[in-house]
Amino acid sequence: MKKLLFTILILITFISSQNIDCVGSSITRNGYPGYTDNLMVANGYVWRVHNYEVPGAGVVQSAYKDTSVFEEVLSRKSERVVLLLGANDWVWYSVADQNGKDRWRSEYEYLVEEFSDACGTVVLGYLIHRVDVGDDVTLANATMDTLNVVIDAIANKYSLTIIDFKTAIGMDPTHFWSSDGLHPNSLGSQLMGIAAYEHFKEYYHLSIDDEYWEATEDYDNQKPSLFNGCSMKRVK
Repeated sequence: MKKLLFTILILITFISSQNIDCVGSSITRNGYPGYTDNLMVANGYVWRVHNYEVPGAGVVQSAYKDTSVFEEVLSRKSERVVLLLGANDWVWYSVADQNGKDRWRSEYEYLVEEFSDACGTVVLGYLIHRVDVGDDVTLANATMDTLNVVIDAIANKYSLTIIDFKTAIGMDPTHFWSSDGLHPNSLGSQLMGIAAYEHFKEYYHLSIDDEYWEATEDYDNQKPSLFNGCSMKRVK
């Protein structure tokens, strides 16, 4: 039986690079956007991933919206913005009561609306747990879970997708810097980067660089493309 069942040669016209801007705090700073970008490049996508973190920033506490980086992201008008903020808000004294949650949600929705208006699609990220924050680890992780429920509600309201960074990095201490148990190390960042890459592959049409591609039903080293239903293999 022939391995090649049918062949369609397609010339994909040149598509300029499109941008994914990653907004966050020091958890983003530690590098998951770089791993996502490397995967995009390695697999032939024209999407470029950029890191726009502000160490210590939160939604309410040291608000990201008050920084110059926030204005820079708005001015770029990129096609996608990933929002991973809130980890630094757990120390905010009122975040666990209803008034605090309402304010946090209001400020988070402000960010979503601003990025949506100035840029393209906003993608949310679940806040990750910590493996060591001293005596407050239980409170910190309970707060992350509380805020992730709010993120779910916001995603439903605005019909947004969510990258599950929490599950991707898990609670394995080897995924965090041993000095603090808070920040992803290179392995943790890599796992988060893979989660972001797989999310974009699943939910968004990623454009491939200018190549000839062959559509096949059965080919080794198949590669997804913007042609739904066809697996694609580079032939030129």
